[in-house]
Amino acid sequence: MHFNVNKYIFILSLINCARLITEYSQYFYFFVICEIFS
Repeated sequence: MHFNVNKYIFILSLINCARLITEYSQYFYFFVICEIFS
């Protein structure tokens, strides 16, 4: 039971990290596009 809880928390943290990375990459690409077209 304890192992399953740790596994669930680990998966949740991975999902949160992936979500943060995608958000930052969107901002990064937006910044690059603005720099190119300015």
